[in-house]
Amino acid sequence: MSKLYPSKLLENMDYEAYWQIRQGRPYPPRVYEITPLIESNSSVLDIGCGDGELFRYAKDKVSRLQWEGVDISETALRKSRAAGMLCRQGDISKSDFQIHQTYDYIVISEVLEHIANPEDVLSKARGHFRKSLILTVPNIAYYKHRFRMMGGRFPVQWQWHPSEHIRFWSLVDFDQFLKEQGFPKFRKLSTNGFPYENARSPMWHRLWPNLLAEGAVYVISAGSE
Repeated sequence: MSKLYPSKLLENMDYEAYWQIRQGRPYPPRVYEITPLIESNSSVLDIGCGDGELFRYAKDKVSRLQWEGVDISETALRKSRAAGMLCRQGDISKSDFQIHQTYDYIVISEVLEHIANPEDVLSKARGHFRKSLILTVPNIAYYKHRFRMMGGRFPVQWQWHPSEHIRFWSLVDFDQFLKEQGFPKFRKLSTNGFPYENARSPMWHRLWPNLLAEGAVYVISAGSE
């Protein structure tokens, strides 16, 4: 494939295969933004926890965490359990997925863009967090994606298979999306972007996040719905 069209690394978007071949990596910038939002002695439900990346970092920074993870991939969950996380298998895109308890925090990080029905997942999270619902999403209006569109090509937001993402938002779109789901008040923190995508600083992306940020953390406080 040319540089304009990257080669897919999976024949289809099989999350068991994905987690079998994906190796450890440096923590992405969003991990450093999410962790300070979580207070000590708190319970956390991590929906789409993957291999426990956020948990592994947070447990060394925040004391006395009761952390529970949910993911579709048993391969990912084995990695999470090896890190000490309590977790269970579940397909959040299915109608029978339910959140049965109330937690201090619910985290849904880099997940909503992978499922067809994020509206249902947010609806099920409502009323089940005492402090905050924490979301992260990538930004389809990032300046690099805009340049690609100017050349007549759709943005590439995938690394393993073109069907990784099936929902797309700019940060402005996601603001409106949250309001339509009944979450009119939230805090938005862009995580990384221009000029260095994998670095937290300099934070020029916070000057104009819808253009300069690759992604953002959204914080919805309990009682603000």
